[in-house]
Amino acid sequence: MLYTVYPNKEAIANTITAKLMMYTCANKESVHIALSGGSTPKDIFKRILQLNSHYHINWSKLHFWWVDERLVEVESSESNFGEAKRLLFDHIDIPEENLHPMVMEGSSEQSAISYVQKIKRVVPCEDGLPVFDWIWLGMGADGHTASLFVNEQTLSSQKWVDVAKHPVTGQLRITLTLNVLNNAKEVDFLVTGEDKAKMVHNVLGKVSTSSDYPAKLIKLTSGRLMWHLDTLAAKDMGNI
Repeated sequence: MLYTVYPNKEAIANTITAKLMMYTCANKESVHIALSGGSTPKDIFKRILQLNSHYHINWSKLHFWWVDERLVEVESSESNFGEAKRLLFDHIDIPEENLHPMVMEGSSEQSAISYVQKIKRVVPCEDGLPVFDWIWLGMGADGHTASLFVNEQTLSSQKWVDVAKHPVTGQLRITLTLNVLNNAKEVDFLVTGEDKAKMVHNVLGKVSTSSDYPAKLIKLTSGRLMWHLDTLAAKDMGNI
């Protein structure tokens, strides 16, 4: 697995923001990007907004999707889409039809099915799976990514979008599944903080573990996978 260590999370935000600028210049009609929640994406949203007034960003080319979502109101601070909307999308000139949030539509199962239908209408597919151009992922201290948790049945799901239950709180979420994540053209893990250091070692290390940590199961079919770590998250990398 490829990884880069940065002095702080602000440096990660600068790198990802520069990459977003590059995608706006891509020689294609539409670029499909799936976003995750968490503190590092919030820093990136703030950085993008700072630079938006200085650069010409062709927002009409970019389509934003979500990797996972808590089934809460958009106004909630727990809403991944809601936070992205408040920090970035409310302040830029992006077509509303380019934003594709996961929203509650009936039951959690119906919400998952509805999101699959949205993806099918817009995102290119190959071999029966959607192909996202770029996906941002985070990782919890327990090794979960997206809303794919250790030892949960969603890890073997063949659906595109499935319902997940948080193992501690029992909160329901919907999430893209491993087969969709691994079919992307490019995936960037954004991991910061000392509380992630041990799990970074477990996931990126060569020693086998007894647990199938979901983050370790991100193995792209043919795309490019990169981990972006701050020095705190990478502090145990010397032991690999």
